[in-house]
Amino acid sequence: MNIFKPFTGISGITFGMHKKAVRAKLNSSYRCFPKSEFEDSPPDHYEDLGFSVQYNASDICEGIEFFNTSNLYYNGINLLELNYPAIRKLFDDVSENKDEDEYGVIYHDLGFSVGNSTQRGLVTSELNDTPDNISTILIFSKDYWKDLT
Repeated sequence: MNIFKPFTGISGITFGMHKKAVRAKLNSSYRCFPKSEFEDSPPDHYEDLGFSVQYNASDICEGIEFFNTSNLYYNGINLLELNYPAIRKLFDDVSENKDEDEYGVIYHDLGFSVGNSTQRGLVTSELNDTPDNISTILIFSKDYWKDLT
């Protein structure tokens, strides 16, 4: 069970851990592949665990992206079992610093973002997506967005 602590990580994997320590802790097979040509340190994708671990240029963990094949618990709720409108209903009024774009919503002050399949144009029968599906949830360190700007 992946229990999310904002700006800290999940049980067992914390932001600030070195890539070698993360890999040793997870002790699971992974694929390392760049998501873009601009990445200094490509993420490790753990298909059997349902998430990818993202690193900065110094190979320090700064984000974990969860896919709908995994679980991510916050205050006893598995966020990946909710749909996009339910997530928005739970957190829009709580967050004082959020941004929404065509990919979903970022809750800067809560430490996570939610990707929406429909907004990204990714609804396909192969993925069993519906218009309200969550495609991913990214949890991140306090400095995650600073590193990207």
